[in-house]
Amino acid sequence: MTGLMRVIQQRCRNARRLSEDGMAQASFAMIAVAILIASSAAGVLVMTRELEERDRARQEETLVRMGDIISDVAREIELVGVARAHGRHLR
Repeated sequence: MTGLMRVIQQRCRNARRLSEDGMAQASFAMIAVAILIASSAAGVLVMTRELEERDRARQEETLVRMGDIISDVAREIELVGVARAHGRHLR
């Protein structure tokens, strides 16, 4: 029982030491800084993903527009070919 009592007393001393104001404030400050850094890192990740998604959406929109323009040009070429085949020359 003496060994058990020593362990309990040592743990009580450790608990008292950790609950002192100086140690508690330093511990709280470290936790606050860790939370601040973690939230900043999370914010950067979210912002990066949002920017990538915006860029991807713009690229898709540009590709759709380019496809439409290419289709219009192809139709014009077909019309010119049909007109020339029927003997009409377009200027």
